[in-house]
Amino acid sequence: MSSGEVKRLALESLDADGANLRTCISSDEGADKDWTDINGNDCAWYQKTRKTKPNICSTSEIQNNCPLACDSKPVCYEGDKPPPSVYTIWSRIMYLSEENKGGGLICVLEGVDAVAECRKHKANPTSTIIPGAQDWLKYSSLVEHKPYMDIKLEDCDVLERHIDPYCSFSAPWTRMINTQIKTYNGYSVDFWWKALEETKIARTEVHYKEDPELMRRIVFFSKLSPPTVLAEMVIADSVGYNVYLYGACSVVEREQTAFTSPIKHENGVWYRTAFTLGNMNDDGKRGVHLYHGSSVSFDFADWSWCRDETMDFIQGMQLPGGILISPIEVTSSPLSVKEMQQRYYSNQVSVRLRRGAVMDDKTRMTDTIPYERNTYAFPVSLVSPPILLQTRVEKTDVCTNELGTIYQKQVWKGSIEGVGCESPYGLSLSLSVPLSLVLFFLLFFFLF
Repeated sequence: MSSGEVKRLALESLDADGANLRTCISSDEGADKDWTDINGNDCAWYQKTRKTKPNICSTSEIQNNCPLACDSKPVCYEGDKPPPSVYTIWSRIMYLSEENKGGGLICVLEGVDAVAECRKHKANPTSTIIPGAQDWLKYSSLVEHKPYMDIKLEDCDVLERHIDPYCSFSAPWTRMINTQIKTYNGYSVDFWWKALEETKIARTEVHYKEDPELMRRIVFFSKLSPPTVLAEMVIADSVGYNVYLYGACSVVEREQTAFTSPIKHENGVWYRTAFTLGNMNDDGKRGVHLYHGSSVSFDFADWSWCRDETMDFIQGMQLPGGILISPIEVTSSPLSVKEMQQRYYSNQVSVRLRRGAVMDDKTRMTDTIPYERNTYAFPVSLVSPPILLQTRVEKTDVCTNELGTIYQKQVWKGSIEGVGCESPYGLSLSLSVPLSLVLFFLLFFFLF
């Protein structure tokens, strides 16, 4: 039998009544649903509580709605599948600050001179609209650039003022990942963030227009000049999460998905944000998935991927200041809903225990730390007694070479005519020591 026939026999065999005999689930099946019990507890609550109360998933209703959280169905053996490549932006939690509250900042890929590229583009502009740039630039009638939410990157001086060199990132994978995305038909982006105590989180989009100190939205750029957008994310309580994803093949490839229920964000609390492009929903349709914790929202987007290794996947990011943000994980395939939920369940406890940095990198690297210097009133010297580790056959002031003999006599003369110990030791100023003892000390110093 072929491997395909073996797989069909194992997974698709039916009994006499036509029911599937399979008792396990595939690796991408069995994701938790957006469900809450009568007490308002969701699947994430059951997954966390099950660690201390193993029988919490006791009813069929809970197990059917939260199969992953309750681990209620075994996973079928599917052989050893090579895992997709996972890359990161930064290797630690970053403390992001901004010059002016609500001003935001730009983090740029190392090796890219974004300001020089901007001025070069200004000197020789093009009217060609490329995928990802159609809604940011003002060449199009469909204008999505929102000055009250975004930094005006088209102005090179504004761009230069907002670039923060301390959040620049190394991403040697940012070009080769395009080939992998093309192979796997999509990608995944996953990170955690926490607003600091004084940071203002938007409540509505109208609130953005009224208060310039609100935290900026998060924007990932494939190119900074002209601005070519990969993804735009709005974090506001009224709409929860709102993400626009852009394709790489056509200017019409632009899709939004959002949570319809308001999600309250609190300062000082870690939140998980993630999105995928290319994964399928329960009906087998490809699209955009957006995650808040383990909850998920979906919209259709059946796109190919046209960027190659001559272009960057991510070249820069617009980020809000006044937040802590984890390393950003980029996976070269669209992970299933179940895999993304499993990531969340695996990381939520450890991430929420992380305090993160207490100051930004600029302060940490440039500020001085004051400290007191305590000086002693009297200088002190410590002298240890010499230990003889070697004896000579003959004690003599005549060395085997002329220079050594001259040097020893000079030392002896300096010691005899020099100043001896003073009060309170009561020794005389004259020094009268056998030549053999002086030779002993000279030998000790030469050896050690």
